[in-house]
Amino acid sequence: MRTLLVDHYDSYTYNLAELIYTVYGERPVVVRNDDRRALEGDLSFFDAVVLSPGPGSPHVAADVGLSPHVLRQGLPVLGVCLGHQLIAVAAGAAVRRSPAPRHGYIDEVVHYGDEFFRDIPERFRAVRYHSLHVTEVPDRVAVLAHGADGTVMALKDTIEPWWGVQFHPESICSEYGAQLLENFGAIARRGDRRRREHVSIEAASTTPAAACQPAIVLRAVTERAELVVDAEEAFAELFLESDHAFLLDSGGEPGELNRFSYLGAGAPIPNGSGRPSFDVLAESLADRTVHPVDLPFDFCGGYVGFTEYEDNDVAPRKRPTSTWMSVDRFVAIDRLDKRVWAVALVPQDADDTSAVRWARDVLRDLRAVAARSQRTAPVERWDAPAEDFLGISRSDYLGAIGTCMDLLEAGETYEVCLTTTLNARFAGPSQEYYRRLRALNPVPYGAYIRIPGVEVFSASPEQFLRIRTDGVVSARPMKGTVRRLDNDPADAEQVQRMRTDDKILAENLMIADLLRNDLAVVCTPGTIDVPRLMEIESYATVHQMITEVTGRIDPPAGATDVVRACFPPGSMTGAPKVRTMSIIEDLENGPRRAYSGCLGYFSLTGAATLSVVIRTAVLESGTLSIGAGGAIVLGSEPAAEYDEMILKSKTALDALLPEWVAGRTHAAGSRSTGENPSETPLSSIGGEQVARP
Repeated sequence: MRTLLVDHYDSYTYNLAELIYTVYGERPVVVRNDDRRALEGDLSFFDAVVLSPGPGSPHVAADVGLSPHVLRQGLPVLGVCLGHQLIAVAAGAAVRRSPAPRHGYIDEVVHYGDEFFRDIPERFRAVRYHSLHVTEVPDRVAVLAHGADGTVMALKDTIEPWWGVQFHPESICSEYGAQLLENFGAIARRGDRRRREHVSIEAASTTPAAACQPAIVLRAVTERAELVVDAEEAFAELFLESDHAFLLDSGGEPGELNRFSYLGAGAPIPNGSGRPSFDVLAESLADRTVHPVDLPFDFCGGYVGFTEYEDNDVAPRKRPTSTWMSVDRFVAIDRLDKRVWAVALVPQDADDTSAVRWARDVLRDLRAVAARSQRTAPVERWDAPAEDFLGISRSDYLGAIGTCMDLLEAGETYEVCLTTTLNARFAGPSQEYYRRLRALNPVPYGAYIRIPGVEVFSASPEQFLRIRTDGVVSARPMKGTVRRLDNDPADAEQVQRMRTDDKILAENLMIADLLRNDLAVVCTPGTIDVPRLMEIESYATVHQMITEVTGRIDPPAGATDVVRACFPPGSMTGAPKVRTMSIIEDLENGPRRAYSGCLGYFSLTGAATLSVVIRTAVLESGTLSIGAGGAIVLGSEPAAEYDEMILKSKTALDALLPEWVAGRTHAAGSRSTGENPSETPLSSIGGEQVARP
């Protein structure tokens, strides 16, 4: 069935597209609601229209765009959430604020036997994302289902071919979504409409044109040794003096996600024009390739670095200084099988004598490191006074949370990931600080990156994206954090409470659905899967709730296309992403910079692994900046959200020693922009400007 899907700038539209493809066997044409060229043209080619969810109100023209015009074209229409509310308004009903708004909650729906619900049990469970609801229903509108709280959950117009559902049938936790779409399709086909046999509008392309053949073909020279060596000690021996150096540092018990560490030095990719880093990376990756080589790890040379939060297609780029370096020589450490590789890339027809010599020298040096390595003494955590380093007062942060809650209740957003920053004048040894950070926080995605003037110290537990050479991509968003307790029984109770906490489940579900949507933009239809949903992982200081979403890249898209479609990480924005990032821009006083961005590698083999930049400190111009925050949702308790932000900040803060903090700076929101940290800045988060002492 040929379906037009109108997107109200929502972060779940492509989940609907995936569901439509699964049921009807044909991709819908996805068009933004303000695309006049497409929507004001001839729509008679289509069998049906689906109006997506979205933020805002059906009464606000900017929120619904041209969807009222689409409703008047005589096509069968299914409206979801905002689309449902728009249909109700067009039919004469009222839409007002709900007395009990729901975002990310799974509730029972009861229907009354209409053919729209054929083969669906009378009572079923569905996910709700709404702050407004339909009321004052006129006679021409038939109510087909209610929620347990009395909210109209489904309706149809008895004059026009319009159906609406307030719940989200495309959510991973909604039941019978496919059956509902099948029923709508059967009703739409029965209309026996005369259809034109040409396409009058085209879906916007979401993948690039076929890539050209790379100009440079490389081969890998490898040397291997059976060796146990600490990655940080190896880095200090081999690359500590390099201007551009990196350590991608897997910690904790070795497993699938944290088996390999990579370390090396590189050359910066020039980007004097300030172009988006993913454009530069895509061009650089297209210029070079490497012959397949039998290695147990995915990285085989390429690019290592980080992309800042502001370096995206949505938020204004204030000063993106995203940094990636070209890496042709590196060391890989296999912590599971206790092996070490030295890898050097050379042109396919070039002499490899120098590369072989380098690789053998590296292994010789690493054997010496392993021989003199000694068990280090346990590291004691500094219980740092986090509030002393905050660039915002507690009352201002709580005020910003209050603003988020108001916007949630108004339906402007479903979830806002609000953050702030802590700053300190740092006068300690960088390598010792990273050594303490990794010892206190063994995580799969630890990292140390140094470029001239900037050092990044990361203890991130969160995978943003992993892209394999066979095109399989996975995302592992984390949402939901609680502190670990020293008492084992009490700690176990913490985990059990997480599993049943409605607020934690809601914030994780919303981001799980968001990542499904983002991947669906660039993955082959029908390949999106969720092998793990809302599971608990435990780390040194916190328990985290995670979900895993997978898909297969739709050629000719490549790794940079996937990352661009998903960036910034949804776990650091909230949903819907576009509207919520605008809210974040208004609320947060200053750019996030590296914090909330991504960090890792793009391999010349087509693989990539990137972490979300959280639990991270950035040192620039003598100021150490630590970002922290949390997801604000309906049900959030402001005081608890403030405490969670403090808890997250202490991952990086508690690895400091008191004597390293030469002077404290309250550079609110500056994210170490090079401004004089002794100046007294203003914090405007929460709407009130307050001079900091």
